[in-house]
Amino acid sequence: MNAPFAPPELPDATRWDRAEAAVALWRGRAAQQFALAEAAVSRALDSLAEAHGTAVPLPLLIGQRVDALHRTLSPTGCRPHPAAAKAVDHFRRHDPIRHALCHGIFRVYIDRREH
Repeated sequence: MNAPFAPPELPDATRWDRAEAAVALWRGRAAQQFALAEAAVSRALDSLAEAHGTAVPLPLLIGQRVDALHRTLSPTGCRPHPAAAKAVDHFRRHDPIRHALCHGIFRVYIDRREH
């Protein structure tokens, strides 16, 4: 996600156009990482339900899914795993960033040195 990249060349693009393309590319890559993590949460819930031989409907919203996984892995949950619960808790702290990346509107500001 932090690997260097070059935005696609834009014919006759202004500095602002190039900066906006670079931000959009970074934003897309960051959103992809969140999507992969969200898919992993859903797969984990499916796997845990299958291991118990139960059919558990997945909550609709990702925040609810993360909460369900955390409850399952917490010390009082049905499959306690403190290290995994701690990792899920750490992921939950990034939800405001995820929301802004996926649903927010970005503005790009650059100075004369293109910073």
